[in-house]
Amino acid sequence: MYYNVVVTYECNKRCRYCGLYKLETPLPKEITYSIEELKRFIEKDLEPVITFYGGEPLLRIKTIETIMDNIKAKRFMLQTNGIFLHMLRPRYLRRFHTILLSIDGSKKITDFYRGEGTYDKVIENAKLIRKRGFKGNLIARMTVSEETDIFNEVKWLLFLKEPKFDFIFWQLNMMFGDIKLWRDPNYWIKNKYNPGIVKLIKFWLKAMFNSKVYKILPFLAIMRDMLQHRSSKLRCGAGFVFFTIATNGNISPCPVTAEFNLLTAGNIKETSPSELYDSFKIGMPCTKCKFLYICGGRCLFANYFKPWGEHGYKMVCSTVKNMINSLLKIKPIVERLIKENVISLNDFEYTEFDGCEIIP
Repeated sequence: MYYNVVVTYECNKRCRYCGLYKLETPLPKEITYSIEELKRFIEKDLEPVITFYGGEPLLRIKTIETIMDNIKAKRFMLQTNGIFLHMLRPRYLRRFHTILLSIDGSKKITDFYRGEGTYDKVIENAKLIRKRGFKGNLIARMTVSEETDIFNEVKWLLFLKEPKFDFIFWQLNMMFGDIKLWRDPNYWIKNKYNPGIVKLIKFWLKAMFNSKVYKILPFLAIMRDMLQHRSSKLRCGAGFVFFTIATNGNISPCPVTAEFNLLTAGNIKETSPSELYDSFKIGMPCTKCKFLYICGGRCLFANYFKPWGEHGYKMVCSTVKNMINSLLKIKPIVERLIKENVISLNDFEYTEFDGCEIIP
């Protein structure tokens, strides 16, 4: 199983898009359970994967180190804004399988959303951790909002020479914040984002003719399963194999539901990992959708609570359908390139449930 361990809800940044309706979490800012209690819970799982999460987890480096020193895990991962990466000691840094780094694309767009100077510091620290011996997956985790040109910003990250990101993923800043903060989300989807995705997929396909499969995670994962005729449950794993442990020890299917004490599945002091598996399932309208087999449902929180209402839900769903339809159109060409040994099915491999939702 996969566990997001929230080590603090404190954060050093005040990004423009952060926070569900700008509400404060009702949960304690710091961990209130003991590391021994966490250890007893986690080690009942034969193959636990731990991701350190926040807030900003690197504000509590000592807590991270203590957990890594005392709890056995199949692998450790970290999701961070990258500002304090330079403070992570090399002997711990090298133990991480994956580091998910928040960066929204170019300097202009990253600094616009995350604050002046953010881009330079994140890039500097990303280069530094490679020099210090981090050999795991470095994932660029973008947040995409109304000022984002998805085609240009993804390309920017793809063509960075240093640091070189192993994978690129983005999440739409939709249904996690107040819709009133958007000028016109429907216009942006129809005239900016969806056409940008179509253009990006064409660019992705064109590179395959030169034996290059860019590691754009949403495209990579969906195409892999299309090629192998595989269906998927919720691709982030929330409520299925992926759970978040809040600062009070409560267990929820995802970081959003954890932060606001929603959909609690138990507590580390009284619940066993074996009780959690597949405990939350996607419901309507997703269960009637013809694309459920490949989408998996996009977002458990949005499906349960529909914070933008039914119309908003359908609007965001249109982004998923656009991406899947566009990938289905190029599938025969991708199959031909594989058959001709221009590319390989192995080029589409990635680590599942590595902290990326896959469906943006």
